[in-house]
Amino acid sequence: MKSPKSNYPFPTVDKLCEEAGMKPENYKKVYEETKKAETKLRETIAKQTTEPGKSIDSDTSLVLCGSFARYEMVPGSDYDWLLLIDGQVNESHAKRSQEIEAALVTANLKKPGTSGTFGNMVFSHELVHRIGGGADSNANLTRRLSLLLESRPLEGEHVWTDVIKNILSRYFEQEVHFSPNTKKIPRFLLNDI
Repeated sequence: MKSPKSNYPFPTVDKLCEEAGMKPENYKKVYEETKKAETKLRETIAKQTTEPGKSIDSDTSLVLCGSFARYEMVPGSDYDWLLLIDGQVNESHAKRSQEIEAALVTANLKKPGTSGTFGNMVFSHELVHRIGGGADSNANLTRRLSLLLESRPLEGEHVWTDVIKNILSRYFEQEVHFSPNTKKIPRFLLNDI
């Protein structure tokens, strides 16, 4: 028996539910919950920014991660985000990060976990150039893979896109340096995933 079509915007989920004999209503509910939270966050950030009409700098991206990025928010989910910076350090970055954090509180949205992995600034240099070995950290690895596997930009899409391209290029470049004459899968990327 086929389930009725939903308004969930991802046809792959509808098809999967149909083939498995499941109903997509729960997916639609979590999608709608996520969209409400996203709208609430956008509106609150817009009201609280110090420069009207400009919530982030041109060298930054407000990136949503985890269930927020996957449109899978449920009541009680935390709101994992990063202020991704792909440029020179300046004091406005810290100010923007604090404004985003304050917007979450004002919007009554649950803060990211206390580990500090999410809910703050992250610089592209660390993500791109500290892959593997002693220079890498658990937080850096988690952020890098979250960007690759389950993230989306709320603002600053061009920065998010560039950083992801650079991370992938680095994974593939690093493999070429180790074995320039052979075609292999990127071991560092495979290992990290």
